[in-house]
Amino acid sequence: MTYTDRYAVIAGRLRELLAEGMDLDGDAVRTIDSLIGPGSGPELAEAVGRGDDAESQSILELICFPDETLQARLEPLLADAQLGPDDEEEILARLTDPPPTARFTFPDGRGTAEFPLPQDAAAAFLARLHIDRNPAPRLVEAVAAAAPPDLQKRFRVKLRNCRFQWSEPRIDFLDLLFQNIDFVVRDPGDLLDFALSLFHELPDTRDLWSAVSAKKQLYVETLEKAARFEEQRRGKTMETLVMQGVRIPHVDAADVAGRLELLDALCLAVFGITPPVERIAEVDLGPIEGDEDLKRVIRMLS
Repeated sequence: MTYTDRYAVIAGRLRELLAEGMDLDGDAVRTIDSLIGPGSGPELAEAVGRGDDAESQSILELICFPDETLQARLEPLLADAQLGPDDEEEILARLTDPPPTARFTFPDGRGTAEFPLPQDAAAAFLARLHIDRNPAPRLVEAVAAAAPPDLQKRFRVKLRNCRFQWSEPRIDFLDLLFQNIDFVVRDPGDLLDFALSLFHELPDTRDLWSAVSAKKQLYVETLEKAARFEEQRRGKTMETLVMQGVRIPHVDAADVAGRLELLDALCLAVFGITPPVERIAEVDLGPIEGDEDLKRVIRMLS
């Protein structure tokens, strides 16, 4: 495939995907309803077609986000093309001449909106595909070796969507994860999502063991503080606690415990062990080593 051909092929595939359509998620539907009121698909198309008013621009900004399913269908072409930053403009020119038809379907039976996608909206949609963020070759090879075929495109899309810079320690870490991912959790995509979210939060360091150990310590301390607060508030009103100067933690114990479970699973896959922790609270949560321990902690904090 020549450079010119690959631009036309990718633009053509994008036209097909936009014409086949995407489902609006719940957040998008609620925002659309707040802007133009509960309406049908044709009414949404009419609102978007009004042009440059604030409502139509807000709606287009909201709905022109490709989901992972659409990205996975495009991924084989992007993997072959290995595009760079200068290629996006060439693809956009072919995608928007003439403007592509886009379809967006309400999930609650209100029909489908179909309309020509304006230039700015098409540019935003294309930018969100991250066509020039090619995953590190070693990770692509690791995914091909470890993941079943139905997960390979999904994993490559997750890697393509990362906003951080790839470094050798991060690549080494994920390489080890892919080698062991099938043996750790039922849905390996959840574990990969969590690993990538950690990379967005943690500094780029060669000592990832210390970094994830510190993160685990933070999770455990958060749970212990929440447990201590639960003991303090037994038999007292919230007003009494405030008058006594008790700090009220805003903690979703189930979410933190779930993150703790994923972090331990991640460390078992990559390092073969889980990080130790130091307890700081008077409340003894006991050992936190598996599903039953995590469920027990959640019950204590509920």
